[in-house]
Amino acid sequence: MLAEAALDPATLGGARPDRLHIFLGMTVFPDPAATFTHLWSLLAPGGRCVIVDCHAEALSVQGRLVNLLAGADIQRRSWEPLEAVGARFERRDLPTWPLHGGQLFLATAVKG
Repeated sequence: MLAEAALDPATLGGARPDRLHIFLGMTVFPDPAATFTHLWSLLAPGGRCVIVDCHAEALSVQGRLVNLLAGADIQRRSWEPLEAVGARFERRDLPTWPLHGGQLFLATAVKG
């Protein structure tokens, strides 16, 4: 787990990462909007953000299990914060198995 202090701009010595990868995180963060906003603020202008996560409009039995076991909410439209702020936003579905509980997706955008 990444300590919040490691994400402090002062700790980064003014350097900003040019890539941000969020893998199966947006559905489990307790406050996904605030977490995304903080991470996005650290990304360098021109940097790319990639989110890979799972989404289900309606929960199947597998979706309920995923939510329960992972402490997730796969009904969140977890690409929307990136879509709202990123340039050249793209979202595509990834190969998915029923055990995922929903549709895996990849969303990407660039910080303008």
